Amino acid sequence: KGLLVSTALGFALTARAERPLLLVAQIFVGKEDANLNLDAVLADELDRVGQVTPVIWSMTDPLVRSLDAEGKFAFSPVRNEEDAVFKARLVDAKYLLLVVATRRQSTVLPYAKLVRPGTKRPLWTYNQRDWDKEKPTPDEKIIGTYREFSVEVEGTMDWDTTARSIARSWAQSLANEGLRGIPRSPRPDTSDPNPYQGPGLLIPTGQTNDVTDVPPALREAALRDAIDREPERVELRGLLFDEQVRNMDYPGAALTAENAARWDGSDSIWKLRSAYANALAGNIERASALATVVPEASLAEPRNAAMLGEVMLASGEYGRAVEAFTRSIQVRPSPEALVGRAVALALSGQREASVADLKAVTDAPGPRALAGYRLAVGKFQQAADRLVASVKALIPLAAQNHDQPETLARAATLASKTDALAAAVTALVPPEMHKRSHALLGLACNLLGQSSQEVLELAKSGSPDREGQALDSLREAEMQLPDQRAIFRDEVLTASSSH
Repeated sequence: KGLLVSTALGFALTARAERPLLLVAQIFVGKEDANLNLDAVLADELDRVGQVTPVIWSMTDPLVRSLDAEGKFAFSPVRNEEDAVFKARLVDAKYLLLVVATRRQSTVLPYAKLVRPGTKRPLWTYNQRDWDKEKPTPDEKIIGTYREFSVEVEGTMDWDTTARSIARSWAQSLANEGLRGIPRSPRPDTSDPNPYQGPGLLIPTGQTNDVTDVPPALREAALRDAIDREPERVELRGLLFDEQVRNMDYPGAALTAENAARWDGSDSIWKLRSAYANALAGNIERASALATVVPEASLAEPRNAAMLGEVMLASGEYGRAVEAFTRSIQVRPSPEALVGRAVALALSGQREASVADLKAVTDAPGPRALAGYRLAVGKFQQAADRLVASVKALIPLAAQNHDQPETLARAATLASKTDALAAAVTALVPPEMHKRSHALLGLACNLLGQSSQEVLELAKSGSPDREGQALDSLREAEMQLPDQRAIFRDEVLTASSSH
């Protein structure tokens, strides 16, 4: 045992000389079963990416255990941020990643914040909370928009898979944001010494690329098992990418595409896939950089053109987004491309064309109409978020530089976009199960449109009253959006559980 600890510590110290040390400090809230253990699996995913040497504040970590054995400190759990900073300095960590993960019935509400020990400004965050609370509670007040995780297997919560999903998502997001600029030295993508066993080999070696017979809850694990056995088969990585996108694990999908590019000579397609996943994950700068290498010939494939459209839409290049989605639709119309073009058209101020694309989706027969509606709502939520940020940024500029041609032009363009978005949401007919959340989405978009019209009046007059009205309308719009998301998610979950 002593040799194992010494060896592990030797590896940790060797890696530490090459990469900055990061302490993962999880604060446990309330009773033990009210938390999801994330620290160890998060450290594993960070090590897999290879930018930092992760250490977890636990007696299971060889570095922490060795320091405790040497009498450097008496081990105690992390209480709050101040305590975590003290512990980060004990291990000489350059970065501190604070983590809280509370279980909320059948979901997990995770929080994280990356800082340099001793500084207050976060380098990266996930969800918002009061990190200075000495004794946080599982029922602490939610601040702003938040995101939850849940993974079920055969109707039962799979906490281990949920933890891995969160960790993988965060590790990729940290690599592209909070730890951006630190060179990567990824762990070799070789066979797992303890591969997923499951009910036999769900994807036989060298035989099939079809995963339709694999239960949906087991597909990702089965694909990882198959990739471990045959890492050179990039088509398996493509299936894994599709599965991760389907499960909305966009950071994981981006990492899968980047790994596939190392194995495949034609890596430009994989870079497009990574750009697409990064765009969906909100890593816009990374997505835009990757999309610049897409060869023109590859856009003859409608799926590739649609993915480029998503990247352009997220980047705010609406004309190029419309062009890419149109190329995809001309070859093979799909709900995804039609909804994407509808949003791009709305944000370009083209109301009638946007409504026509939405009607083509929601008039589809049977379950395709419901799927199309939900897809459109997701896109409109993202568009509303972008427009909220645009209106917020324009208000002080309009107040200071009113009656200036450039300010007036920006305000008029923004008013046109918000008006077209509100019109598109109004034209979207919700299914019965989604009427409540749809009403809130419509209210938020109308308030956003009202705010942008008031900003336009502010840009013309510079009136302090107009500025106050614009801010009030914007605040009201912002208040509706998190509630709309939560109700929409509950409606989806209720509908799923009733079938």
